[in-house]
Amino acid sequence: MEKNQKEISPLEALEKIKKAEDKADKDIQSARKETSRKIIQEAQQEAEEIKKKMMEETKKETQEKKDSIIKKASQEANKIHKEADKEVTAIRRRAEKSKEKAVKKAAGRIQKYIKSGEI
Repeated sequence: MEKNQKEISPLEALEKIKKAEDKADKDIQSARKETSRKIIQEAQQEAEEIKKKMMEETKKETQEKKDSIIKKASQEANKIHKEADKEVTAIRRRAEKSKEKAVKKAAGRIQKYIKSGEI
């Protein structure tokens, strides 16, 4: 009996099946590794994007708070400056009135001395 080339022994068939299974296992592991690598890489990219967005939002919020604080401080400084100007004006008015009284009082004393002839 001559063997047909298509016919193979059960042992050869088992060997081919085993090789095919081994190759399939290697392909599956390789695919899992590649898939895992891609998933990890995508997760890292997504994390970087989230981090970047959060940093931008934080920077924007910080700048807004800074601007608000500066604006409030400037308004308060202007208010204090106006109040100080009003106080200076009031003090000058009182000083002017006191000066006029002091001049009149001094003039009165001088006239008194002149009239009394003590000078």
